[in-house]
Amino acid sequence: MKSGAPEIRDNYQVLKEGDMSVWVPESIDFDGDVVAIDLQGFLWMVNLVVTTAVVGSSSGGCAGCTSCG
Repeated sequence: MKSGAPEIRDNYQVLKEGDMSVWVPESIDFDGDVVAIDLQGFLWMVNLVVTTAVVGSSSGGCAGCTSCG
C-alpha cells in the first residue's frame, strides 16, 4: 500500500478534500452520498472509522466486493 492507496485500484474511487485522500470501494453505498469519517481511540490506538457506510450482506465479500478474494 503506497500513500494509503490500494495495490489494485480497479473498483475504487479516490475522494479528496484538502490534503486528505480516502480510497473507497465503488460497491459501497453511503447515506446521502456522504462519506463521513471519525477517529475513534482505545487505549493507545486510534482508528479511522467510516460512519455513513451502508453495509449489506451479499456473497463474495463486503457489499459484493471481490477484491479480497
